[in-house]
Amino acid sequence: MRGVAGVFDRQRDLLGRDLSRIVPHISSANAHLIDADARIAKREVIMCDDDEQAKRVAKQLTFSLAMELWQEARMIATFEPRS
Repeated sequence: MRGVAGVFDRQRDLLGRDLSRIVPHISSANAHLIDADARIAKREVIMCDDDEQAKRVAKQLTFSLAMELWQEARMIATFEPRS
């Protein structure tokens, strides 16, 4: 499995611009990795067309930490850490 950075690198163009600002129909979701103290340990942006695509990408990222998937103030899904 590739690292988290490899998944997100493809979602930016060669100049590092956020594709959601260039292609308006693409939206984004925030994947919050939650540590043992229930704090956000890391946040990653997932570029997606809809909630289902965001969930598929997030499932590939879930590993030793729990994850919450959000679009602005709306929670899309939660994922338990893989054992």
